[in-house]
Amino acid sequence: MIERVDEATRTLTEAENPLRLGEPKKGRLRGAYGYPISRACRILYTLDWDEQTIHLLRVCAHKQVYR
Repeated sequence: MIERVDEATRTLTEAENPLRLGEPKKGRLRGAYGYPISRACRILYTLDWDEQTIHLLRVCAHKQVYR
């Protein structure tokens, strides 16, 4: 699983616009994006364009990432 997380973070950091790779979240998670690592696992992240930084909020099972 660590290899998949590494690959996903590399994909996000190398993307011209990482927001296009994720699914925008709604409600209390508005402003965050979900990126699938596998069918059961997600990365929840935000992007700071000024700092050119991706903030990983959570990396966990799909059902847990949105709690």
